[in-house]
Amino acid sequence: MAARLSLEVTSRVESCLFLLSALWQQGERVADKVQEMILPHLQEADEPPNLRAVVFGFARALRGACDRMVAADLELVRSNDRRAVLIAERDVKTEELGQSIRGLRQTVEGQFLAPPLGRLGIEPPVSRKPVTLLRQVDLIEAKFQRDDLDQILGEPRFDPPLDPRGHASQLGPLGSGLQTTVEQLNESKRQADEAMLAKRQAQEEYDDLFLPVARQFEDLCRFAGEDGLADRVRPSVSRPGRTEQEPGKPEPTDGSSLEEFVRPAVMAGEGEPSAVVAGDEQVAGSAGVPPASEP
Repeated sequence: MAARLSLEVTSRVESCLFLLSALWQQGERVADKVQEMILPHLQEADEPPNLRAVVFGFARALRGACDRMVAADLELVRSNDRRAVLIAERDVKTEELGQSIRGLRQTVEGQFLAPPLGRLGIEPPVSRKPVTLLRQVDLIEAKFQRDDLDQILGEPRFDPPLDPRGHASQLGPLGSGLQTTVEQLNESKRQADEAMLAKRQAQEEYDDLFLPVARQFEDLCRFAGEDGLADRVRPSVSRPGRTEQEPGKPEPTDGSSLEEFVRPAVMAGEGEPSAVVAGDEQVAGSAGVPPASEP
């Protein structure tokens, strides 16, 4: 299953696509109009500003920041997906190990009259916590490898009794499998925490760039008398990285979704619109997995 962008990044991308579209499609006209207005006020030796280059520089910088934010968000979603798989695997192995310990206890109780379950490390209840179970396995293995085990077990019900050592020996491999999964889960937690930090940093970088880009383009539009366009690209003061007006859902032209935007793309040359489209997917990160910042 393909990773989906989280909701807060999706809304930022929609505003970014909206602003990029305005920069690429209207920026050249706005820049030329402003340039014509300021040329008469320049001194003879003054170099006319290249407003076209400024506008398209805005677009390239904003697209790069958005790409980095999207990539970081997708990596966090993938990290949480990997954690979800490992959590499910850990829970299955924990249950298997617990069942095996309970089976060992039943074997001992069925073969001996009054076995000291506490001395053998198999008294009920069996913990459901992986770390506690792993410690119990170490204790049980040590107990069932003692030379005086027969004396500890006490009087048998049958002659000869079923030797529980074989059953106890199965706990080691099960414990090793659980231990490996727990270690992998701990490592995935570390990676998810790093991905969360990278996402926050990329998101802050994007927000910090979006605000001045949108404001400066808004000012250019107003200077050029394009008040309607200026109103549409005005940045929000309460929602970072977004325009004041909610952008309409861009209509996909080729069946692509918003995730098409996250694919590596080379920005078009000056005056050429970038080939990006957006869709209507606003799906949060992997379900059932706590954020990486949670224990």
